[in-house]
Amino acid sequence: LLTKQPQYAYLLVIAIPIKILLTIRNFQPKKTHSSVHAEFLKEYLDSDKKIKMLDIASGSGQALSRQGYMNLNADYTAVDLSSDMIVQGRDLMSKLKAPTDFILADATKLPFESETFDISTNYGAVNGFDDPRSALAEMVRVTKKGGKILFLDEREYESATWLEHFYFKNVFACQNTIVGCPVELLPRELEDIQVHQVYEFVYICTARKKM
Repeated sequence: LLTKQPQYAYLLVIAIPIKILLTIRNFQPKKTHSSVHAEFLKEYLDSDKKIKMLDIASGSGQALSRQGYMNLNADYTAVDLSSDMIVQGRDLMSKLKAPTDFILADATKLPFESETFDISTNYGAVNGFDDPRSALAEMVRVTKKGGKILFLDEREYESATWLEHFYFKNVFACQNTIVGCPVELLPRELEDIQVHQVYEFVYICTARKKM
């Protein structure tokens, strides 16, 4: 196992040093994970009109169930390539009494008409897509004009030490197809693109589709 997946060997060696180093350095983001989400959702929280929200590569629905999305007056749709994850997601949303349409679908070929959703999100999948450009293009295509997108994934912070860089590259993000936030791949239909480093190795990107 350690030969075929060397990240586990690296983790065994540097897990404790990394934990100590991160504690000592005490990274302080300009905007926190929760504040970015609060700002992103603010305009929708008091809306009388029911909005439509899409979560792409939703997995078991954990991200959709958190971050304040359940406080919206919304119809929820989630897509994933794994039928097992969809079953778990349906179970979770059923427990939360938040009816959600779970659909088996490819993020690069979403089965929705253009400009369907007010909000489109993706948590932890963009950097691992085989074709991130197409996935982002689809995410924007199905979002309404004036609607918003948010995606979260891995990126190391600017002042990372050599040991943190080694950990990020060889353990934390070792299976990624791209590194960092792919702003250069975002469609031209977006504006107000903001990238926030919310943790040492995690960013959130938010944007709005032009009217």
